[in-house]
Amino acid sequence: WFALWRDFTWPIPLGLIFVAAGVTHFTMKDAFSSIVPPKGTWGGLWNVPAPGADKLGISYEDFHTYWTGVAEVGGGLLLIGSFVGLF
Repeated sequence: WFALWRDFTWPIPLGLIFVAAGVTHFTMKDAFSSIVPPKGTWGGLWNVPAPGADKLGISYEDFHTYWTGVAEVGGGLLLIGSFVGLF
């Protein structure tokens, strides 16, 4: 019963939570941008590049806010899609 419960109850709610969290990266951008660590944080361990941010005309913080939002929406859709048999 546990496998049946696990396989058929978790993908939809978790997928919806991930999609909602990803959407908030765009609707509440300032809240998420404010928690992106600046370059060189933690003794230089945080040196994540932001390729193309200058061309797009967005800041380093906004770049990382947007791509993580896209990743969360994509992950949520994959979870939901796996439940309905698309993947």
